[in-house]
Amino acid sequence: MPRSRLMDEDAFWELIERSGREARTRKKRLAWLDDELSRRSAEEIADFDTRWDSVRNRACTWDYGSGGQVSYKPSQGS
Repeated sequence: MPRSRLMDEDAFWELIERSGREARTRKKRLAWLDDELSRRSAEEIADFDTRWDSVRNRACTWDYGSGGQVSYKPSQGS
């Protein structure tokens, strides 16, 4: 039987958006998320992690990586 999803997609994105309202720098946002998730159940943390990996994997595609190579052009003479 599949486990219930306590951290659904809406809850995931709400945490991400709220981290931006609570802290401005990347380091502080990650610290805020870490603190917020530490108050959650192990199942919610696992659900968040699964969603985080899914979002990262969608962003890290060959097309995305190729775009970075195309847009990066070192200056002549360097």
